[in-house]
Amino acid sequence: MKRTISIITILSAILFTSCMKINEPYLENFKMTTAISVFVNDGKVGVTTLKNENNYISTEYWIDSTKSTAAELQKLLPKGASYRTSIDNYYLATTVFRKMDSSLVEYKFLRQYSLEPASQLFYFKDGERISMDTMALGAIQYVYAGKDDVVAGFYARRDYFESGVVFVPAIPFYRDGKNKPVELPMPSSTPFYFQGTSCIHKSGDNVYVGGNMNFPMYWKNTDVVKLSDKYGLVNQIQTQGSDVYAVGYYNKNNSRGTGHTACYWLNGKLIELEDNAIAYSIFLVGKDVYVAGAVGKYDAEYKACYWKNGKRYMLPN
Repeated sequence: MKRTISIITILSAILFTSCMKINEPYLENFKMTTAISVFVNDGKVGVTTLKNENNYISTEYWIDSTKSTAAELQKLLPKGASYRTSIDNYYLATTVFRKMDSSLVEYKFLRQYSLEPASQLFYFKDGERISMDTMALGAIQYVYAGKDDVVAGFYARRDYFESGVVFVPAIPFYRDGKNKPVELPMPSSTPFYFQGTSCIHKSGDNVYVGGNMNFPMYWKNTDVVKLSDKYGLVNQIQTQGSDVYAVGYYNKNNSRGTGHTACYWLNGKLIELEDNAIAYSIFLVGKDVYVAGAVGKYDAEYKACYWKNGKRYMLPN
């Protein structure tokens, strides 16, 4: 029987790599969806969702819970906001930004990593390949498009096994504009399993980078901010004044597989949204907090939704 592919792992393909794990339950026919971006403009809610139907992965676009198009969603995108899409047939994930000068910029990031020299430390900006001037192994995974592009990624190493040579993330970094990359320190006490970065945000002189670890955390500049000892992940960071919002999920049973809790942390304080749910995006409008994600105890159950101030709104499936 065909097994369902973990949507968290597919999102890791968007948010980290294209390697997919297999998870219960076993189904011949299935459809999983999760919202991966949310923004609001002129009272209208724009959402992108990842859909996995029988292992065919695609992106859907929504305005006020009505199916729309990429073109219409781009028109609605406000200044300073962005949205993400799922991976395409070339294992490229897209982020679209509306910069403060109203220009629209499209970024693409490779999500299938290898040891090939041509696959190292680059991304596409409006179709132009942008590469770091280095021979190091690694990947650029995310961008925040302010005055200058601020990118996050990792340097990698080769590990040797009986089955062959493996590409392994080793050192996270961010690079602000054309400045020298800033390497980020690993947590000093808790055992960690580093899998890459998960997001980047810049506010003033502060740079925030999410870490794809075995617990939810991020770096503020080069300081480690650990949010929980439980398994989880920070998927997006936004700021409002001096307040820092980190959205994601954690697992109360410290499990990787089932029963996550969608949440966000405000200046390190946990705010739970719902059990048996995950969260991937956050957007702030005055005092209103919008969060996008999905509900479901395990991957095959996931259905896309968003929350406004904790009240859930399901998207049609």
